[in-house]
Amino acid sequence: MSSDTVVTASGDRFIGRVKWFNNKAGYGFITVTTGPKEGSDIFVHHSGISVVSEQYKYLVQGEYIEFSIDLLKDSAHELQAVKVSGINGGKLMCETRREFRQTRVSYKSDGKEESSEPVKSPCPESMAVPRSVRAPKPRGTGPREGGDWSVVRGAGKQSRPRKPVASKDE
Repeated sequence: MSSDTVVTASGDRFIGRVKWFNNKAGYGFITVTTGPKEGSDIFVHHSGISVVSEQYKYLVQGEYIEFSIDLLKDSAHELQAVKVSGINGGKLMCETRREFRQTRVSYKSDGKEESSEPVKSPCPESMAVPRSVRAPKPRGTGPREGGDWSVVRGAGKQSRPRKPVASKDE
């Protein structure tokens, strides 16, 4: 796209809602919800997304965002969203999700495998501990301990009548 000529539209900021965004390809469309372009779909590329820290940039379907519009001549999409951020300069969902993951309940180990103590976190007390950090529950005794095994063929499934097979002698 080196032949594209960028002409910046007015410095107006628009509010829109993400129609769809392909994380793998890094682009999608925004539907403008305010202003003279209300209802129109605007192309957005990951390079136009503004985030505070260096991270993977993406938008979430249905997310409300604020952006400016650039006019691209000689391009498949005449209008493109740039300077994409959260409403009123706030954070995008890709930024808040990252922060949420960093503040989850973490565990410090005291050197013993079987015991660990939770570290206080800014998360609410009512949140359940994720399965990925919980200690596994001890399992009870199973069928392998104790009695002998016996194979029961066809248990649990119904057998259907078989067609008679003609013998070679006939």
